[in-house]
Amino acid sequence: MPRENRLASRMMMVKTRAEAYARFGAREEAYATLKAVLELDQADGLALYNCSCAYALLGEKNKALVSLRRAFESGFKAVMNTARTDDAFDSLREDPEFSQLIADLGQYP
Repeated sequence: MPRENRLASRMMMVKTRAEAYARFGAREEAYATLKAVLELDQADGLALYNCSCAYALLGEKNKALVSLRRAFESGFKAVMNTARTDDAFDSLREDPEFSQLIADLGQYP
């Protein structure tokens, strides 16, 4: 398997792992995986979205919002639609900052 494919495959696995660890309360593992994801590629919009989900599940509101904005800016334009229904953001759903961010992102073409 070419190196690029191995990296893409590893990234796909790692970026969803942080969210899974966060969902099941494995905080240490979640933080370690978040660190690994961000070291692999800080410009992958979908990876940043998954990091945002993990941060939200870990109760890290500010990091979740920053990652969500960065996901959008990195090309994952579906952020505003996906985040509205993703249960990872249930803890932020009624938060005015979360609502404002989703509204702001919806203003971009």
